[in-house]
Amino acid sequence: MTKPDRKNKRRSQPWGRSKLTQNFAHSNRRLKARYGLYYSEIMRQSILNQINNGECALIKDDDNNQLTYKVSYIVQERDIQDRFSHKKQDKIELLFVYSKINDDIITFLTEEEQYNKQSKYI
Repeated sequence: MTKPDRKNKRRSQPWGRSKLTQNFAHSNRRLKARYGLYYSEIMRQSILNQINNGECALIKDDDNNQLTYKVSYIVQERDIQDRFSHKKQDKIELLFVYSKINDDIITFLTEEEQYNKQSKYI
C-alpha cells in the first residue's frame, strides 16, 4: 500500500475558510471595535457599489493592490450594535482599506490609524 502524495494536495486557506470569509470576519471585528456598528453583507455591497460608482474619496494609494478610501454611509437600524453609539439615519464617514485584487474591504480604520506609519494595518 502506497502513501498518498501530499505534495500535490492543495489547501485553500488555513482553518478551511476562504480569503473573502477571513476578510469579512476581520472587517466585522474592526467595524464593531472602531465604529460600534455591525458589518453586514448589505453594508458591504453598499460600500462596494459606492467605490465602483466613484462616490467615495480616495485618501491614499499605498501600493498597487491596496487603496484607502473614505465613504459617507447612512446608518441603518440593522447596523447598530450599541444603542448609544449611533442612531438610525445618521450619516457617518467610514475610513477603510480596499483590496483591488480581491475586490473587497480588508479593514476599517480610524483617523489616527491612517496617519500611523509605524505599523501596517492593524
